[in-house]
Amino acid sequence: MAWRAAGVGLIAVVALLAACGGSGDSSSDEGGFELDPAPTPLGACASVLPPLTADAPTAESFAAADEGVARTIELAEADDLVGATEVFFSSAHDLTHDIDGPLQEVNAPLKITLCNEVLQMEQELAGEMDAKRAAELGRGVQELLVMAREALGLAD
Repeated sequence: MAWRAAGVGLIAVVALLAACGGSGDSSSDEGGFELDPAPTPLGACASVLPPLTADAPTAESFAAADEGVARTIELAEADDLVGATEVFFSSAHDLTHDIDGPLQEVNAPLKITLCNEVLQMEQELAGEMDAKRAAELGRGVQELLVMAREALGLAD
């Protein structure tokens, strides 16, 4: 099964990223989402993630990621975790890497919170495969991406 192989590869990437350590402080931001800038227990979100594309983030790339996350949520709610995984990694995942550095510069707590939420979603999609939890995390990622777009001055 291809998705299991992808999951094993993802776990290896997460373990590699976990070599980064650090700490953060707690705060909140507008939008109702409570920012939790404490890095993941393994510290993967304490450092800036490398961009995965050469493209600068745009309002259009955020819109495409939003559509991808919305579709990911729909598929997870329908218990189609294979489809949810494929859509998430083909439409939204790369943008979260691409905005990590710029977001660190303008709103570090938001950057860490978004990274943590995406990392947890990756773990649900690649590991335990809890559809309800993946959909819940997807809604959080969606809200955080809206906040990130605004923080980066790319709101419509």
